[in-house]
Amino acid sequence: MGDEDKQGVGNRLPEGADLSGGNKAGELFEEIKIIGCSKGNTRLLVPDNYQWIASFYFTLSPSPNEEWIQTFAQVRAEHNRQALSPGHPVTRVDARGIVISCRPDELQSHYDDLKADVATTNQKYRELLERSARSGDLPRLIDSAMDEALAKLKL
Repeated sequence: MGDEDKQGVGNRLPEGADLSGGNKAGELFEEIKIIGCSKGNTRLLVPDNYQWIASFYFTLSPSPNEEWIQTFAQVRAEHNRQALSPGHPVTRVDARGIVISCRPDELQSHYDDLKADVATTNQKYRELLERSARSGDLPRLIDSAMDEALAKLKL
């Protein structure tokens, strides 16, 4: 298994995080980043109107949790509504990466948009965590992060 195919535990809480109140909730979040493209998971799809479409698989670090994935879906949908060009690529996120389906010659522009959407998602997710902490939801978020890490643990 190559480095790009390794799955990390979705650690919203970095090791050694101070939960005593010294950190803001948003500081407990480790930003999700695109760390590579897994050629082994990239697939050629059926041609569309005689134009080849491929599913490109981008690996993420750390692994996103469900709340981050939902926030990304909202950010991506808003981006697609505001975009001037028609034909938005199909995008999906799983626990290890983002898959974007597009023509190979359009990959760079879609990848640039994808990076911007990941950055926007990180910002919105951090704000969500901070609002949740102010409203007293931080213990639930911490429990959720711990449950998620335990569920992914391979014993």
